[in-house]
Amino acid sequence: MARVEDVDRRGRSVRLERLGSSHAGAILAGQDRALAREVFGRRWEPAELAEFLERAERWSMDGPVREFAACQVGGGNADIDACTGMNAGTGAGTGADAGTDARACSARGEIVGGGGLHLLGPGLERGQADMSYWVLAPQRRHGWGAAIARALRDTARSDPRICTLVLRIPPENVASQHVARGAGARPTGRSERHPGDASRRVERWELDLDDEPDFDLDVDLDLDLDPDRGLDLDDREAGTARLRWHDDPSDRP
Repeated sequence: MARVEDVDRRGRSVRLERLGSSHAGAILAGQDRALAREVFGRRWEPAELAEFLERAERWSMDGPVREFAACQVGGGNADIDACTGMNAGTGAGTGADAGTDARACSARGEIVGGGGLHLLGPGLERGQADMSYWVLAPQRRHGWGAAIARALRDTARSDPRICTLVLRIPPENVASQHVARGAGARPTGRSERHPGDASRRVERWELDLDDEPDFDLDVDLDLDLDPDRGLDLDDREAGTARLRWHDDPSDRP
C-alpha cells in the first residue's frame, strides 16, 4: 500500500480506494444537480450505475483507466488502497442494501467523493492523463475537494507513465478552479467541448508533475456567491468534468 502525505489547512485527509459496487449507495444518496451537470454528465440511475461500477471493479489499479472512491481518514495521511475492500455481489447498493453500501468506507472513514486518472481519451498525448475529482453533496464546503485533488496528484506522481495531468473545468466553476490551483494546476487558455454536454465548453488546465505545488495558495471553498453567475455555491463545488464516466474507456486488465 502506498502512502502520500495529504493534510490541508483544515486537517482534511482522504484514503483512495478502487471505486466499486459497494459505493453505489453513497453515490445515489449523495448525487445532486451539481454532480449531474458538472461531473457525471447526467443523473445516475441504480441499474446503469451498477453496470458501470461492476466494470470499474475489473480495471487494474495500475491500468490506463482508474476510478477511485475517497474516504475520510484521521492521522494526517492519505492512503491509496490497492485492494478492492468491497463486495462485488451486493447488487450495487440498490434496495434494502443501499444503507449498508452507503457506509462502505465506515471502517476507514465515510466516503466523501472520488476521482479518476485516465491515460486514454480525446485530447491526451503520451505522458498525459485526465484527472477528475468530485465531492458528494452532503460533504461540500469542508475542504474535501482539495484533499481529493492532492491525493490524486500524488498518486499520479508515483506513476512513471504520467508527466502532466489534464483537468477540464467549466469557466463558471470557481470553486473547482481554486482546488485545481491549490493542487498546482494552471489554465492553458484552451477551450474544449464539455465531456457531458456538447452545448457547453470547458477550460483546459494542466498540472506539470515536475513542478512544486503552491501550498501557500488559499484553496478554501467557502467562497462568496457571485449573483451574476446564476449558480449557487454547491454547483461550483461539485468538481471537474468527468471525461467518459458513461462510456467504457477500457475493459482491459
